Amino acid sequence: MIVKPLLVPSTIKKLEALTRRLPHNHIKRPQLEKELAQRLAGYRGELSLDYYLMNLPLKKHFIFHDLRLPGNNGFFQLDLLLLTPYYFLILEVKNISGPLLFDQNFHQLIRIQDGVEEGFADPVLQIQRQREQLSQWLEQKHLPQLPIETLIVISSPRTIVHTKSSASIRKFITRSSVLTKNIEHFDSVHLKEVLTNRQLKKLTKYFLQQHTPESINPQIRFALSHTDLLKGVYCPK
Repeated sequence: MIVKPLLVPSTIKKLEALTRRLPHNHIKRPQLEKELAQRLAGYRGELSLDYYLMNLPLKKHFIFHDLRLPGNNGFFQLDLLLLTPYYFLILEVKNISGPLLFDQNFHQLIRIQDGVEEGFADPVLQIQRQREQLSQWLEQKHLPQLPIETLIVISSPRTIVHTKSSASIRKFITRSSVLTKNIEHFDSVHLKEVLTNRQLKKLTKYFLQQHTPESINPQIRFALSHTDLLKGVYCPK
């Protein structure tokens, strides 16, 4: 059951509005368009998972999209959190085109496209950190400690995945098409019921209460003044 559905983030709406107001030849426009494209890709990647997640038993799996919780040093954000009476599952969704190389020797993700290499933060370290943050958050709130599983989901079927180190990293990576099989495996492994139905409903409500949406001002972020923007009423047609 999808408890917290995925909505278009306000940051994407703000970036789209700002892009409409920025002249095509403005020096900051390429930066703005790049961030908007990255955020849209992430949003669409998460949205595509619903097709597979809807096949899960409704009364057993509780799904939270884009959950942002207060931590020790600010907030931490989870692309998708799956809550069951037996365990948690954190999903980090990657919707990146082109061949991807997971290099655990230097803890980086490399995309090679049109002969150009581009580096990204290591998703494995990212989900491990998210696991620690969620565990600490549960402990500080005096909430039940459930086993926490993690997966990196490659949402695009066209993405080719390579690894540059031991095969142990493969257990952290899956494709959206086989996500339900991974979840069925976790269901078969975690058989001890930690949460009662009452506790499950209470924790579900608490997650929603603690969620704090991201709020940024892209005009400040990209150091744009009012004089940079196009004036007048925007015509949608």
